[in-house]
Amino acid sequence: MRMFDLHRKEWTIRSQATLVRAAAVAAARAVDAQIVFTSEIALKLYGIDTWTNTADIVYRRIDGSSYTSTYDLPPLRIGTADVPSVKVFQLRSRSLTDEVMEAATLNVVPAWVAAVDCSRHSHPLIGIAAVSSYLNAATGFIRGNPDPARTKADDLKNRMLKRLESLAGCPGTRRAHAVITASDPGIETPGEACLLWLIHCLLTHSPRDRDDLVTQYAVEIEGRHYYADSALPGRRILFEFDGTGKISGNENAFLDRQTDLLTDGWNVVRVSIKELMNPQALIERLTRLLRQLGVPASVPSGVLWSPLTPEVLDVKRRH
Repeated sequence: MRMFDLHRKEWTIRSQATLVRAAAVAAARAVDAQIVFTSEIALKLYGIDTWTNTADIVYRRIDGSSYTSTYDLPPLRIGTADVPSVKVFQLRSRSLTDEVMEAATLNVVPAWVAAVDCSRHSHPLIGIAAVSSYLNAATGFIRGNPDPARTKADDLKNRMLKRLESLAGCPGTRRAHAVITASDPGIETPGEACLLWLIHCLLTHSPRDRDDLVTQYAVEIEGRHYYADSALPGRRILFEFDGTGKISGNENAFLDRQTDLLTDGWNVVRVSIKELMNPQALIERLTRLLRQLGVPASVPSGVLWSPLTPEVLDVKRRH
């Protein structure tokens, strides 16, 4: 039986390779100590996709024993897919729990702890993608009936924030609080998470608009229902992230949708996946558009802001 389906898309092969790498690391470490996976790799083992497709192998030692040095796993070539190198390392920070779960036959921290670890130790964008993906999966978010999921998500976020209080003063805790607060169960793709994160950073000095920001906002026009990835309803602004399959094959429906929204008085701000590769130009465009629409957008700042690095944007590592 093949370990990899070589006929699948490259990102799928890279994702499979990441899970196999985790299993190999667990087997190698079993000689001297049991380990428990956390951060993005743990969420992937749970079947929850985050920002990074080819995640680093991050773990804690169950017995709390001595530190293990960081090392790199070499790049791979599997079929037509290039699988980049990743780091293997142990988190030494205080954990929120000693509880150990199992996912894909491997030891993992509870999913909410893995999400919080992302918010504590990863780029804020990765943190928002991780926490939002966890909330989406844990609440069973449905566009057409979001209220039950949002209520449950608020409860989960409050529990995470409460547990985070035990780490007050520890590195990364203040940012983790902001990441969890900004995360949203309505985020359905990593691209939508990126857009939500960036809007929050542009609205640092406009708390009223940040409070108004909502995902999967429903708009009904003459019996037709549309859902915007994010929205500032009070400003009649809709934000849409155009990924690789959003328009292709549905051009007529897309144009009808766009016409309906514009005719109904909505301002539609679209962001394409290609624009992510030039974040400075994207930031300048969004800032200019928001200011033209009366929103006091500012240069990205605040605890959620951190420049997008080539590693975060690497197309062979992200979804």
